[in-house]
Amino acid sequence: MGFQSKRTQAKTSLPLGVELEYKTLRDEILLRINLRQQHIQYALLFFGGLVGVGLQSNHPHIASLYPPLAFFLALGWLQTDLRIRYISNYIAIFIEPCFATKGWETSIRSILSNDPTTWRVLTISHAGVFFITQVLAILVGLKTPIKLIMNELLMSRFFSIGVRLGALSITPIDWALLIFDSLCTLGVLLIWVKSIRRNIVNN
Repeated sequence: MGFQSKRTQAKTSLPLGVELEYKTLRDEILLRINLRQQHIQYALLFFGGLVGVGLQSNHPHIASLYPPLAFFLALGWLQTDLRIRYISNYIAIFIEPCFATKGWETSIRSILSNDPTTWRVLTISHAGVFFITQVLAILVGLKTPIKLIMNELLMSRFFSIGVRLGALSITPIDWALLIFDSLCTLGVLLIWVKSIRRNIVNN
């Protein structure tokens, strides 16, 4: 069933109190937009705190706690973003057709169909915050192993194959944290792909 046919069907199935429902749903969209932005703020707050402590202390592994936190915050961001779109679709299909003039949700779809850059910029910018801060946190968490590797390279003449990597004190915990944090970072990329695909379907 096409978009226009859904609009025609909605005219005969709208309940009473359409204006009140419209206002309530629009208010929820605004609330969820603010909540979505708060997920980004919380991510930056956790990143600054954990990475700052990791850099200033002798325990850089503390920064490795950030990637899983960022992953769960990104999940919350995706859930909020999807709910905004569901509400927007409902308003455009079932509520705005009864108005005398074209509503905002209907109008914005016409704009995005000609210029989808707007939602792409928003999604990429938010996903970039999660992804880049995760990568930086992983690097800080590997501060000690990276420092040891650089020392070994500098001590090796002409960067020869005789680099004594076997002598590095890279513990199983280091490897476990690296793998777990990498999976969480990959999860954020998958969340970003999910959001992109949903945008393509909606537009």
